[in-house]
Amino acid sequence: MKKSTKITSLVVLLALLVATAAVFASCTPAKMSKVVGTYELVIDTYQKYQQETVNKKEEHGIEAYLVITDGDYGYYVYKDKYSAVTCKTIKLSFNKNDKDQITSVSYTIDASRKIESYNIDARDNTVYLISRWPSASKLIDAHETEYKKVSDKTDLSYVKSIYKGLTAYPYATYDYDSMFYTEISTPYKNYADYIYRYYDLDVLNGKATLYYALKSDATPIKEENLSLTFTRNAESSLPENIKIGDVEFTVNSNSAPSREITVPVEDVFADVTENLYSFYDENVNGPEDYDDYFQGLIEEYLNSSAS
Repeated sequence: MKKSTKITSLVVLLALLVATAAVFASCTPAKMSKVVGTYELVIDTYQKYQQETVNKKEEHGIEAYLVITDGDYGYYVYKDKYSAVTCKTIKLSFNKNDKDQITSVSYTIDASRKIESYNIDARDNTVYLISRWPSASKLIDAHETEYKKVSDKTDLSYVKSIYKGLTAYPYATYDYDSMFYTEISTPYKNYADYIYRYYDLDVLNGKATLYYALKSDATPIKEENLSLTFTRNAESSLPENIKIGDVEFTVNSNSAPSREITVPVEDVFADVTENLYSFYDENVNGPEDYDDYFQGLIEEYLNSSAS
């Protein structure tokens, strides 16, 4: 049984190596000056084992562009029939051969550190970015993603001619463009001086709105146009701190952003952690629903205090 397993694993490994070699053999590297520019998504398909090929681009109405520069950063633009167009700054890296030609380009889009990689294929006086797995098996799906160079522009000018008013999110900040609530970690959760404390972050404009109500008067308060800034790690370029007005949260790789504060606990002051969590409620669809939602939190608190 062990011998059979080893043979099967070897066969699978050899098949993967052959497929990988076939993919690289079909690509043609190019000098950086030829690679940089704006690319449009032209193919996006996948196929599961013994199933029909799915054309994701057509099925979901996907439109996507990559802007590749010769620097550290580029842009990724995406929209489909379910979501509006967004533009995110991406962090780039390149692989070269011994002739100083670019063989592949890779990028990360956020703090997840997931790496997207494309081989360079310079053919027919055009450059393509290609990610391809030729055949589906029980272990891995087949896929083909291909971008075609459509402009030498290394800024957003070409894409802005298609999507007017397009603005890029700074690197790894898109996920912060949302509503968040704060909460003190247990066992001190109930010692917060507020009933609720929510931040609505507008990353593109560097602004935030704070919504809160204190237990002392149960009055809803709204503070607008607070400054929103990020400080970054010098090595990874990922956000290290988020500053909202005068309040600063430390970004943690494995947990929610947080800050240390002091709260009164049974006639003494305790050092506690306040966390910043992403907010979602299917019944709250935007600022037009906030007043009713926050009033409901106040009423819930007052009812629980009275009982």
